[in-house]
Formats: sequence, C-alpha cells, structure tokens
Amino acid sequence: MGLKLLALGLSVLLISTPVTAQERDLESLARRVVAVGVHDPEATDALEHIRAGGGGVVLFGGAIADRAGLRRLTNRLHCAANQPLIVSVDEEPGAVGRLDGLITPLPDPWGVEPEAMELAAGTLARELLQLGITLDLAPVADVDIFGSRVLRGRAFGSSPETVSAPTESFVSGFVGQHVGTTLKHFPGHGATPADTHRGPTVVNDPLPALRENHLPPFLSGIAAGADAVMFNHVTYTALDPTRPASLSTAAYDLLRSTGFDGLAVTDGLAMGAVRPFGSIPEVAVEMLVAGADLLLVEDASIAEAVTGAILEAIASGRLPIRRLADAASRVGAFAGSVAWPGCVGPGLPALGLR
Repeated sequence: MGLKLLALGLSVLLISTPVTAQERDLESLARRVVAVGVHDPEATDALEHIRAGGGGVVLFGGAIADRAGLRRLTNRLHCAANQPLIVSVDEEPGAVGRLDGLITPLPDPWGVEPEAMELAAGTLARELLQLGITLDLAPVADVDIFGSRVLRGRAFGSSPETVSAPTESFVSGFVGQHVGTTLKHFPGHGATPADTHRGPTVVNDPLPALRENHLPPFLSGIAAGADAVMFNHVTYTALDPTRPASLSTAAYDLLRSTGFDGLAVTDGLAMGAVRPFGSIPEVAVEMLVAGADLLLVEDASIAEAVTGAILEAIASGRLPIRRLADAASRVGAFAGSVAWPGCVGPGLPALGLR
C-alpha cells in the first residue's frame, strides 16, 4: 500500500477519535522520527528523505572531505528541508571523530581535566555551528570498568567520579551555543567489554549496581543540560531479560524517571545486536513502541521502508498514535531550538559566518 494511501486510510479511521491536527498527518510524523545516514557528498537518498519531511541526518566519513565541501553539503541539507532539520555527527574527544583536520583537535578523554574539557567543548560547539551541524553525538558517558576495546580511546575514565565531571563539563561547554549534545550509551556500555556492532551481549548486573556504577555520569550530563540521550543495544537482565535497552520499555522508563524530557535517540539500527529482533523496519517500530524518539537509520535508501512500517504499525494498533506524536514532538522541539537560520549564497548560512 502506498504511503499516502495508507495515511489517508488511517486518517479516515481516526475521524471518530479526538486527535490534534498534527496527529492526523501521520506520514509527516512517521518521517520526522527517522534520521538517515549521509555517506557521500551527493546525499541523494538523504535529500529525498528530507524533502519528504525527514527529521534528521547523521554525517559519516565518506560525506566529509574539506570544510568548504562540508558547508555546501550541510547547507543543501538544511535548505532541502521544509522544517528545522537535525544535522548530527559523531565528534567525540578521542578515537571517534568524523571531522579530523576540519576542527580544533580535542584533548584525549582519559583523565582530562574538567576545565580543559569545557573550554575545548565550547570551541567545538562554535566550530560545529559554522559547519552547519546542530547535534553532536557526544559525549561518551560510559564508565569503562572492563577496559573495553569498544571504549578504548573514547571513555573519560573507569569510575563514576572520573567520568561524571568531564561529562558535565563537555555538556556545559555546548550550552547556549545553538548546538546540542548527546549522552551515550545509556544506561552504560561500560558494563560489558563486548561490541554490539558485532552481535548481542548481555549484562547480568543487578539494578542497584547499574545505578551506582553506570548512571551517575548520565545524571551529571542531564543536570548540565544535555539535549539527547543515546540508547545502546546491550541487554540488561535487571531491566529486561530478553530485549536490549534500545528495545526495552523498562530502559526508557529508567531514563524518564530521572526527569529528563529531551530526545531519546537510538544507536544505529543496522548493528548486529538488534538483528535477531527483525528487519530494520521491524526493529524501528519496536523501538518507537518501547519509547525511542529518533531512530538512527544508517542506510538512507531504506527510509521509505521504515516509514511504511511505522504507518502499518499505526494501522494495526501495534504503535499508538500518541506515542508516535510524542516522539515527533520531541524531535521537532529540539530541531526548532537549534534551527539553522537560513540559506544564502553558495553554502554560506545567514548567520554571517566566515
């Protein structure tokens, strides 16, 4: 069934239910909660998604060559959107960064002094804004208890204390800079040395241990003003014996119990740890049902399939309309708070940046 026909049919079914005007535009809501990967400067599939109402993009290395090219690309992305767009990138202190050579180098994260981290983060935020990026998928708030190779060169430390302070400082450096931050990987990837890119992993720590050893940096980052929290694909049996955090209502409830009302973002949907739970469109639906707001879909060419699956889940009753509307509302609220102020000239934003 075509997306427009499906959305129209759903709207007819909803006439007897009092819903807002926004809720009637189901296709728009479904597209808004999907952020797709951009892997090359042409960004053909991503631009198609954005023009249809997609909520965001994630920039990967192949899309980034030099400053001028990146500014042209982000300008095209922003200007293609019919609403404020989230343009995100992984730019962490340490081993993971997409913008090497384009920004001021960040300090090594392990043992960094909080004051130095805040200063460097403030500089990073200003440089990201100049490049047209509105959300940094950082900092890593994981406590690296095991010396995990996944977190090697990425984590701030091996104890809640050594991670909490620089996490707070990183977020503080971004506050007021018109660029958002993302605490990751909730509720703490440091509880396992395994790599969820490769396959499923299970943590059997009791909930009190999880709260004591892994949640404090996230609480510090939230208190400092973080805009988003990224959920990992680790299964914590104390929260849910069968499903990873990104697919677990209990994990999203744990986040919301902290008072955080910002974006709940998923880690990448193509990662190995979630493959046993279905196709990417099926997993996308289940993550929304559980409590996710923004889905990170690495392959922009399947955005249409993901959107279709969301609409079909609405039609079947699997995904409540108000859950989708709530997720889209959070995406829209954040995107609006960091909205790119306009497009002028050959890739130069209206901010007057040079």
